[in-house]
Amino acid sequence: MNLDISPWLILKSVNGVGNILIKRLIEKFSCPEKIFSSTIKELCSVDGMTLKKAESIKKAKENDFIKQEIKSVLKENIKFIHFNHPDYPVLLKEIIDPPPFLYLMGNHPPDIVSIAIVGSRNASNEGRAKASQISRYISKSGIRVTSGMALGIDGASHSSALNFSGGTTAVLGSGLLNIYPREHKSLFNKIIEKKGGVFSEFFLNQPPDPYNFPKRNRIVSGLSIGVVVVEAGEKSGAVITAKIAAEQGKEVFIVNLEQAKSPGTDLLNELGAKKISSPLEIFEEFPWLPIRDIERPAEKKSLDFDEGTVIKALKQSGIPLNIDEICRNCNFKYSNTIGAVLLNLELEGIIKQLPGKFYYLTEDEN
Repeated sequence: MNLDISPWLILKSVNGVGNILIKRLIEKFSCPEKIFSSTIKELCSVDGMTLKKAESIKKAKENDFIKQEIKSVLKENIKFIHFNHPDYPVLLKEIIDPPPFLYLMGNHPPDIVSIAIVGSRNASNEGRAKASQISRYISKSGIRVTSGMALGIDGASHSSALNFSGGTTAVLGSGLLNIYPREHKSLFNKIIEKKGGVFSEFFLNQPPDPYNFPKRNRIVSGLSIGVVVVEAGEKSGAVITAKIAAEQGKEVFIVNLEQAKSPGTDLLNELGAKKISSPLEIFEEFPWLPIRDIERPAEKKSLDFDEGTVIKALKQSGIPLNIDEICRNCNFKYSNTIGAVLLNLELEGIIKQLPGKFYYLTEDEN
């Protein structure tokens, strides 16, 4: 049994003691055990500590909820990575309010270099295509793509990074045993299968409460050397992520879209974010990163099950199929997942789209 888990969960559960104060406590006392064994006077010497909070710390103890949380961590083989753990992400330690611990399924090396791609849940086809192009290029260059596993831009970014060397890491706004959005459960599993990672700072069964997502966003940017906003509303979570990234001293990029309206990126442009048209422009800001030839034709990749099923259905039909017909013929439940599958096939040049969301195989694939 991992005896490191309980003290961290107890510390996190103390009322009024947030991430910033926990970081200060760890910096002074080195670990939760020493925090709990310190005197009230010693605790009150920490900036931001009050007598009431110090007394709460001294009274804190393991309860049934914490015992159950530990059982779930062990049962589900979830990695519990606290602030002093060697696998705690290096860049994340540098933000002002790092989570005292993270739950992780899959893999995320602590020193891996990553770039975040974020954007609208209700993204346009152009926005999703741009996100996929940028994500694929970053991952092909061996750089990890991070995002928030939301619908739209996030999903397209994760999906496009999966099959390349950089891979992808998602950060949830809910607990790892309460996947949100539900439509991305298969994406969640695929990220783990492809040796990517999924993080959450929230208790395992915590629901996706609205106030979780700004917290989630600071981790997405905190893990990364830069943040790319592809398409966003003026008051969207993607804009919040970009502003947090700027506060963290990270590079912020916005993508030049030719057709889709994106008031959020327009706002960020006014605030000084760098507008880009190509992934190469991201790498120009980080000359130490490896650069790949973006114009080189994409290599043929082995198709995953969903993509292979779509191709088989289109071959058997012999005529363009509407997205609803594809779902019926493939026995798919209609969701943003099928949209991501079709988008990937389209970007690979395997299928083409006609007006009305009809799709057909290109001549090379027939």
